[in-house]
Amino acid sequence: MNIIFYCAGKNGYYDNLSLLIKRCPQRKRIEIYSDIEALSHKIKQSYRDKTVAVICAETFEDLIDIYLIKHLFYGIAFILILPDNEKDTLAMGSLLRPLFTFSINSNISDIYAALQRLIARECFDNNKNHSTCRKENQARSSLKPLLRAA
Repeated sequence: MNIIFYCAGKNGYYDNLSLLIKRCPQRKRIEIYSDIEALSHKIKQSYRDKTVAVICAETFEDLIDIYLIKHLFYGIAFILILPDNEKDTLAMGSLLRPLFTFSINSNISDIYAALQRLIARECFDNNKNHSTCRKENQARSSLKPLLRAA
């Protein structure tokens, strides 16, 4: 599983995200981006991998940049951190369809708890898909002798 962190500016909030990154499980592949083009390139490369993302827009302009690549976030579970709680900002943020939305003023421990939930959800979905695949393969192999006899 990949965990992607994106924060355009290296302002004060970037330090808060680094604290969040340090608390992540060591066995996860963690990647940090501060450039929207590099982020979009990475998402295009890993669209089949299980990916969880924390996307931080420190300004409304950052949010617009993120909005312009919203089609790349299809199928990715992500947390969106908005620059403020203004009506326009919240409206644009909801169009991105994040699973969790926070303000830049939110407590970092709340964001970490949401990240843990996303990781657990993705792992659960991944295990569920594997067990479903195994059951389907078993069902197919048990039907082979019947199909040959017919």
